[in-house]
Amino acid sequence: AKNLIKVIIALLTLAGLSNAAYANDDTYSLGVRGNVMLEDGVPANDMLGFGLYGKYYLEDNWAIGYGIDAYSYDFENTAEFVGLEGTKIIDAKVSSTMISAWAEKSYKWSENTRWFWIVGAGINDVSVDPVTGTLTGG
Repeated sequence: AKNLIKVIIALLTLAGLSNAAYANDDTYSLGVRGNVMLEDGVPANDMLGFGLYGKYYLEDNWAIGYGIDAYSYDFENTAEFVGLEGTKIIDAKVSSTMISAWAEKSYKWSENTRWFWIVGAGINDVSVDPVTGTLTGG
């Protein structure tokens, strides 16, 4: 998965450099985004991340997009969640990488406003630090 991420980042970087070279061409764009997912702590607290995305603009206000996002957060009280004995609170570190693609249709509302809808799909690779102990009941 790490090699795939490097390839995608390289492709997005090349697309960005290419986009800068053709600044007058409005057929595609590249960007960076920050992501915040607020949670109540069961099983995770707030998840912070960042990502790169690109969009290719088609005719009639359609676009297709792609992105890669990375998150890092704590899995709260992992030992209790999986049924490990003991009272020690153990939080496992989680890292997550998601690759996604989508189609977007936009509509002009007024001179400075537009609304849009998006449909897409993604795949996520999640890695959680191991937590060891004795399971409750054996």
